[in-house]
Amino acid sequence: MDLMHQEAEGMDNKRKWPRVDFTVHATMDVDGESIEVGCRNLSMNGMLVSSPKSLPLGTSGRVRILHVMGRESLLVLANFKIIRSDEGQSHGFNTMGLTLFDIDGDSSINLFNIVRHNTPDNVS
Repeated sequence: MDLMHQEAEGMDNKRKWPRVDFTVHATMDVDGESIEVGCRNLSMNGMLVSSPKSLPLGTSGRVRILHVMGRESLLVLANFKIIRSDEGQSHGFNTMGLTLFDIDGDSSINLFNIVRHNTPDNVS
C-alpha cells in the first residue's frame, strides 16, 4: 500500500461522522460569486464536490444545499473552507473537499437527517 493511500485510509478511520454518497446540486458563494457545484458525498462536517471552476486550497465562503423531496425540502447553510483540491480529476471537473463549520441549528438538523437517511444500515 502506498503512503498516500495509507494517509487517506487513516483520515477515514478518524472520522467522527459517517460519510455518505449523496448527489445533489449545491451553490458555493465565494467573494460575491455564486458557483454551482455537484455534491458527491456528505458528512456532518464536510462534503466532496465537483465544479467546473478550480479554487485554491484555503478558499472559504458559504455553501447552500437544497434537497427537494417531493413537496418537502431540506435547506443546509454552512460556511466552508477548501481542504482538498484536485484539478480535472473527474471528467474534466475539479474535485474539492470542503470542511463545514458555523452551521445554524435548523441546518444542522437538516444535515443530520440527510446523513442519517443515506447511511447504510451496517454503519454506525
